[in-house]
Amino acid sequence: MGKFIFNIIIALFIAYLTVILGFRRFRAERWWEKKLEAYTSIINALHQIKNYSNTHMDAEIEGKKVADDKKKYLSDAFEKSKQEIERLTDIGSFLIADDAVTALKEFSKRLDSSRNANSFFEYLDASWGLTNKCLDTIRVIAKNDLGTRNENRSKWFSI
Repeated sequence: MGKFIFNIIIALFIAYLTVILGFRRFRAERWWEKKLEAYTSIINALHQIKNYSNTHMDAEIEGKKVADDKKKYLSDAFEKSKQEIERLTDIGSFLIADDAVTALKEFSKRLDSSRNANSFFEYLDASWGLTNKCLDTIRVIAKNDLGTRNENRSKWFSI
């Protein structure tokens, strides 16, 4: 009888431990998913800003005009993306790495000051460079923060 009670206690303890560990894993996975969403949103916003610069730079180089409807779409996407970056910067280290917050603050500050360029083309060039640098920085930070470094890259391309 004593052995039976001992087995019941052990089984209850193991069940309790399993539930606690499972809940911890569930919470960790949910946080990881939220971080992934935040970094994905940042990268998408930076892409939209870069797309604005790319499209206008290409038109300037080719001596063409960007169509009014496309110009409006690009401007709206640009502003929406800046707002998204500001939102995620405000959320800050609650969700993303401190380095990412610092990079986004520096990006926003420099992007705003690039508006003082001597010409629209110089502004676009500065904006493109800043955005590209920020994208590269955020990708590295995100991979580290999410634990998805490319250490085990597929060898599909390295034939």
